[in-house]
Amino acid sequence: MKSVQLNENLNLKAPKMLTLEPKQAIYLKLTGDYATLDFGGAWGKLWQHVKENKLFSAGIEHICIYHDDPK
Repeated sequence: MKSVQLNENLNLKAPKMLTLEPKQAIYLKLTGDYATLDFGGAWGKLWQHVKENKLFSAGIEHICIYHDDPK
């Protein structure tokens, strides 16, 4: 089991809620135990798709959502 390291010197700002305009997105969905998932490989596949389909443009954003739900 991995140990968690705490850093009490973090200077985090209060979170903000933003309303964003609708956007088009491409995504990969990984499911399963976090310890067994290949997050780096997923980013690689995503970027390969972006390159192959010439989708890179100014203002491109990277968004990652981690959701832990046993169901």
